[in-house]
Amino acid sequence: MAKSAMMTGRAAGEVELNVVPLVDVCCLLILFFILTTTISSASYAALEVPSVTDSNAKKMGGEEKDKRVLVNVMCRVNPRKPEADPADTMDAKEYKIEGVSFPCDPNEVSTDQAVERLTTEFQKRASAAIKDGKVKNVGEFGVEIRGDQRVMAESVLPILQAAAKAGMSKVYITALE
Repeated sequence: MAKSAMMTGRAAGEVELNVVPLVDVCCLLILFFILTTTISSASYAALEVPSVTDSNAKKMGGEEKDKRVLVNVMCRVNPRKPEADPADTMDAKEYKIEGVSFPCDPNEVSTDQAVERLTTEFQKRASAAIKDGKVKNVGEFGVEIRGDQRVMAESVLPILQAAAKAGMSKVYITALE
């Protein structure tokens, strides 16, 4: 701490600054940040999120199946393959509805085309549910979206646009256990 000459009895103009406590505090802060960063990054590295495939998509049963359509958002390449380029895995390749593929790759179809195809499919399924008496109107029919772990969130937008265009107000976004 700086002390003036009057307090210490020294000549005017001499000021003493003790930096030892400041250095101690800085060393402790550096040590704290190093340890907390190491611990938190180690816990994130062990986290494994499953990817969506046809084989592990759960079957809906009973009344739930009749009141919504399940859409799996599939990744461009298999993210579990070591040779997969991370940039390629972020784009959605296709949407799967009960084994039927709806391409959504921007290199193959435009977003408007993908939305139109999905809208037609949603309207067809909602009409069938209304006809069978499972739901009273299209607003009661819903869409359940399941996405792959590496697909960007913007890949879900065409599904949401198609659901809105078809008049559906119920949207479920689910994750695998």
